[in-house]
Amino acid sequence: MNKFWRGLQNAFLVLLAVATILMVLVTLVTVATVDKADRSFLGFRFYTVLSDSMKATDFAAGDVIVVQEVNPDTLQEGQIISFISRDPLRYGETVTHKIRTKLTDENGYTRFITYGTTKGNNDSVPVDAADVLGVYRLRIPKGGYFFKFLSTPTGFVLCVILPLGALIIWQAAVCIEEIKKLRRKPQKGEQTQDSGTDEPSQEQPKEVQHEGNE
Repeated sequence: MNKFWRGLQNAFLVLLAVATILMVLVTLVTVATVDKADRSFLGFRFYTVLSDSMKATDFAAGDVIVVQEVNPDTLQEGQIISFISRDPLRYGETVTHKIRTKLTDENGYTRFITYGTTKGNNDSVPVDAADVLGVYRLRIPKGGYFFKFLSTPTGFVLCVILPLGALIIWQAAVCIEEIKKLRRKPQKGEQTQDSGTDEPSQEQPKEVQHEGNE
């Protein structure tokens, strides 16, 4: 039973450690890259969807999308891209829409006509290849709400500080228990008393010679 309980404790400790490390990594990546057009992680960018312009086919407001950096010349019609908008009404914003038409001029410069699938209307300003941030790969449904919560002090404490503190306390308890076990063990070189004692030698009775009367 003790072995089973110890194994269960070790398994829980490993799971807690893995979960804590993953949460710390997610937090660092989130704070450093989400919704930051100038930053990426291993070639990937992360954006929170703010509108339902692509809800009809791919993702909706509140989702987090993962975008991979790509050579704009390799993009094809029908792919979804994130780009920096040059529309005066949305200038400088990050937009993720589908490519309707790929245009290449006589100088080999590429631009894209994009649109949101919900309404189907073309964006008013074509996208220059230099403004493309990456191609859409996948979405994390409603992940934006979690990442937003994670960036708050409360979310950071609940998702990072508490698991990390629990891991440290647990590990400290394990170390203390091991130290106690070591102290209970006899040290090397200690003399132990023999359980048995030598039996005292019994003296043989001396023969007494009696002189007889003749």
